[in-house]
Amino acid sequence: MVRLEEVKDEAFLQSKEFDDDDDYTDTDSSISGDEADDDIESRETFTDRIIALKDMVPPTTRRRFIDIYNGVSRYTRSGFWIGAKGAYAITVSALFIGVPFALLSADEMFLAEQEKEMKMREMGNEMLTPGATSTQPGQDQAKPQAAL
Repeated sequence: MVRLEEVKDEAFLQSKEFDDDDDYTDTDSSISGDEADDDIESRETFTDRIIALKDMVPPTTRRRFIDIYNGVSRYTRSGFWIGAKGAYAITVSALFIGVPFALLSADEMFLAEQEKEMKMREMGNEMLTPGATSTQPGQDQAKPQAAL
């Protein structure tokens, strides 16, 4: 069986009082090791400090944060994917339906303007020469045939 025994150090039992401050030296002074601390801090990056912080957070809390982050990133990625697919479908539909419709409507407007112009010409010809029949381009005039 193991037996524990407390050992008392005699140096701690004796109380020493410093009568003179000249005899006292501070070995744990931060002034003497200041250059070494600056050197370590200059080599340490921000990511090293963040990684060192993970020891402060318990593993269960870290796991919960990671699960929340993964869930949010998954839903965000899915939302962007659905949005991109929807934008693609709307754009392609607009191109397949909109462009031919625009071309046909422009062609229809052009034909309507041509018909309106033809009617205006016919009305102008009737006003200048009443009773005369107007001929449209592309129509053959009836030629009188000579009787034999």
